[in-house]
Amino acid sequence: MDDVPEALREAGYVLVGLGVVWFQRAQVLRRELARDLPDLAAPVAEAVRGVVGVVRSALEGTPQPRPEG
Repeated sequence: MDDVPEALREAGYVLVGLGVVWFQRAQVLRRELARDLPDLAAPVAEAVRGVVGVVRSALEGTPQPRPEG
């Protein structure tokens, strides 16, 4: 019975350690996303501008070529 509290204590230490590792990994992923997001946002913004132009043209009644992609 004396080993049970020690085993629980060790399991707690392991869980805390894993939590720290997972948190650090999340921070790394967040930094990578923050670094890569501007490169990903430019094509999306261009596509949105194209769609907005097509919708405006349709609402105004003037045909406009559809965006490629």
